[in-house]
This record gives sequence, structure tokens and C-alpha cells, in this order.
Amino acid sequence: MNGATEPIRWKHNPLGAVTVAILLTVPGALVHTDAAFAEGRGFHIGMTVPVEYLDAFFEKIVDNTAPNTRVPEPRRGRVFQDEDSANASVYGIGLRAGYRLPLSERGLYLTGEVDITLHGGTVEGQLEGVGTSSGRNQLGESWPDRWSFGKDRSYGFTAKLGGSPGALRSSEASLYVLAGIRRIDVQFTTRFNGCLDPVPCSSDAGTPDFTSGTDSRDQSFLAWTAGIGLDRVLGEHLVLHAETRYTRYGTERWITPFNDVGVSVPAGVNAAAVSLLVSLAWYF
Repeated sequence: MNGATEPIRWKHNPLGAVTVAILLTVPGALVHTDAAFAEGRGFHIGMTVPVEYLDAFFEKIVDNTAPNTRVPEPRRGRVFQDEDSANASVYGIGLRAGYRLPLSERGLYLTGEVDITLHGGTVEGQLEGVGTSSGRNQLGESWPDRWSFGKDRSYGFTAKLGGSPGALRSSEASLYVLAGIRRIDVQFTTRFNGCLDPVPCSSDAGTPDFTSGTDSRDQSFLAWTAGIGLDRVLGEHLVLHAETRYTRYGTERWITPFNDVGVSVPAGVNAAAVSLLVSLAWYF
């Protein structure tokens, strides 16, 4: 059936592990910076283009243990659990604004930024279905739903600590680490085809028909992000930024009750992403 009280288990992307390993090596380089790239302080605005490798995970449970369930044997009193993960490359375009503050005469600086990003692209998958019938789509079974996870927009605050170690000084460039929080608005959709009647559904005359439909819900995730970046001066006020980020979403959970047949369907979804962002910023 369509619709997790159990913890969601994210299936790790190896790109995320690589990003974390890189992050652990960067702070030591920043400690020794003595460059003067961040001589000035000031506000900046810019445009950002992110490209993401997005991994989403969906879990669904069909609970037939209610005393008043109308689910027939052999499914009465049983719990069916199904899960699926899928990934895709998605994209976006955004605006950012921030303030850059020098921390020392040796070139260390701290930046705070806010941004808004519009996203395109969708992750799509399909549950295998769990049950006792050949189609896993009778009452009380976990139907083989198709599902999609599409990002609409996101908002965030990011802090950056940077400097110009080594050869970056002569190139008017700097290296930085970043961390931040984001709110991400998503549309999650399932498409189902299954039986909502205790009498088994089929295409034969005199039996109930299968029910098809779409369930869409708007969801908002709180996420944290971490990464590294490199920027380079292109002109008196213009700076090019390139960043790689790892973003980990929280988990959204809900329960869909089918009170007329005594079935409840908890479900949950979460996601993670590794992204590359390129932006141009104008410093005042």
C-alpha cells in the first residue's frame, strides 16, 4: 500500500567520503597562511551555479496489526517493509550576498554569506514491492510504487574561514573551508496501483478493480553542509569562486492511515548530496 517509524538508513555515496577526507587536510594549511589576499573587508553579491550528485532514500512500512484490520489471511497481523534508493545529477541557479572580514595581517579572513537557490532535476526510483501475491499489490501488501524526489528551492547561511597558503599568494587566490545550514523545499511524489478491498482485485468480472493514483506532498528539510573552496581575483572587484560541498539532509516522516480497512502506512525519506558550485561575486 501507499504511504516510517523505523530509522531511515542512508546508503552512503563514496564521493561524500572523499569530500570529508579532503576537509580534514585543509585547516592545517590555513593555520600557516601569511598572504595578503584578504586585505580589504566589505560586502559582496554574486550569482551561483551548482551541479549536484543527489542521492535519495525512501522507506515504506505497511502495518496490518490493528485489531480491526480487514486484511485477509495470510497477511492479517503482518508488517511489510520496503525500501529503495536512487540518485541523479541535478542543477540550479542562485544568488548570494555576504560580508568578508579580515582576521589578521597575515591574510586570514572570515566570511558570512546568505543565499537562495532555485533547483531543477529529479531523482526517480521504484519500490520492489513486498507481499504474498504475485503482484505485491493486494490489500495489506507494500505495493511497488514509483517515486520521485524533486528539489524546488533552498535557503542557507554559510561561514567560510580562508587564507592564501603557499603559491596561492602570487596568484591572488585563496583557499577556504566552509560550513553552514540550509532549508531545502522538496516535492515528493508516489504513483501507485493496488487493491483497497479485502476481496482480491483482478481484471476478471465480478472482482474489485485496482486503484491507481498519485500522492504528492511538499516537504521542507533542514540540512547541514560542509566543504572547501578556492577563489581567485579576476578584476578590481570581481572574484571567481569554485566550491565542493557535502550536504546531509534530515529525515521527513509521515503516516498514511487507511481507517476503513484497519491499515496504517508509515513512510520516510531522506537524502544527501555532493555538489560543485561555481560563482562570480562583486566586492564593494
